[in-house]
Amino acid sequence: MGHESRSPQSMRVGGTLLAGILLLLAGCSSDSGTTGSGGEEPAAAGYLIEGYFGGAVAEGGFGVWVSRLDPALASAQDCQVSLNGEPVELMRLSSSDDDAFFAALSSAYEAGTQYSITAELAGRSATCSFTGPAYPWITITAPQSDLFVPGEAIELTWEYDDGTPDQVYVEASVTEQDETLLLWTTQLDGATTDCTIPAQTTSDWGGHADILITVDGGEDAWPFAGDLAATGSAVFTVLPGDAIILNPGEAPQTEWTLTLSLDSSTLEADGTSTTMAVASLYDEFLRACDDGTAVQFSATPAGGVSFDPQTAETLLGDATTTITAGSQVGTVTITAAALGEQDSADLTLSAPLQIVVGSGATPQVSWTPAESMVELLVREAQLDVGSLLWSITGLFDSPVTYGTVPGSAAQTWPLLGVAPSSLESGADYRILLVDALGDTTALEFTR
Repeated sequence: MGHESRSPQSMRVGGTLLAGILLLLAGCSSDSGTTGSGGEEPAAAGYLIEGYFGGAVAEGGFGVWVSRLDPALASAQDCQVSLNGEPVELMRLSSSDDDAFFAALSSAYEAGTQYSITAELAGRSATCSFTGPAYPWITITAPQSDLFVPGEAIELTWEYDDGTPDQVYVEASVTEQDETLLLWTTQLDGATTDCTIPAQTTSDWGGHADILITVDGGEDAWPFAGDLAATGSAVFTVLPGDAIILNPGEAPQTEWTLTLSLDSSTLEADGTSTTMAVASLYDEFLRACDDGTAVQFSATPAGGVSFDPQTAETLLGDATTTITAGSQVGTVTITAAALGEQDSADLTLSAPLQIVVGSGATPQVSWTPAESMVELLVREAQLDVGSLLWSITGLFDSPVTYGTVPGSAAQTWPLLGVAPSSLESGADYRILLVDALGDTTALEFTR
């Protein structure tokens, strides 16, 4: 492998060292006789030393290649390598006199820990020291589709599991005829979690398939210092990243399903009765639409009911509104619409229940519409506790005479079928009728 010379500072680059480190992990050695700059190598520094911490590639692994650049020098296998003072074992099956591999595959790497790697051979030595970087794992969160439209921008977003890298690198590349072509790249501050690949850039990508989009923290490299190390000797590590594959094409249209439900399908046409309407909006994978999606509610005939609000925004896929009945009896069709989809439900506005009380001490009580009731109560209007005069329950129709129990009902007060007290002239009373749905209608009157 060829090697580029590096400054005596820790260096981070995006994507350029990953292949080399993977080859190190696989057991590939450096080509004997190469130099850090591809040219002249000082005779006094005849060993190229390449170390790696596995990082995102092999977490916990540490290894060093020692490559003899001059066959007249001592065997690279005679080198003594240590990590923080502990010997690093020579892997003899992967080593030769020209290229020796030393590894500590169970090294417990810890971010923030000071590391010192020393190589000693034939009275010369080289040392590399650095503080181990953190490895925040990166996950690409968008786009979720594997298709993009050439000439349209690609919006990338990602997240970190813990902390942030110093920098983040975003690249688009494609492999064609065994060659990798870099299409686009950018370097961003590590705190950044989104990036836009411009529409002008993607306009030229229509002829490519399997475009690789990567987001990673790059690599770190720390140089060796000392008379044993040739130029380019360093310890490398790969920071984590994530990748997706994109192909040109029209992105599939999301298939939305909107479902409308009403808490009650019947209201009295009294201008005050209300019910809740809920519009639920989900895609074909049962994923909720984005929060804040506008849902428009309407009624046919217009004005049959009112909405609060008329346009509601979704939260977790649901948008709600309060429907208030108008005063016109009939059926009103409620419609919810959003994202090109709609659904409807019928709401029946019935005539308000009208209670009529006849004259006398034991009056006749009638009501319209003449629907069946399940309970009737007569109370003294000014009292709550102990004010009940008469009550019946069952299933009965209009009219009912006070104190006379219909054949399909039973008297629940007074107990034991005792006749109720007669109504007194000038006193205030309240009648309550309860229908089969549990709705109660009340009327106060003076006898």
